[in-house]
Amino acid sequence: NRATSYVATAMIGVRKLRNLPAQAN
Repeated sequence: NRATSYVATAMIGVRKLRNLPAQAN
């Protein structure tokens, strides 16, 4: 389903955004 892929992409995107500040600091 596209909905499932969209949710999975959103989850990965949120994880990346949360990990970027941690790595920058």
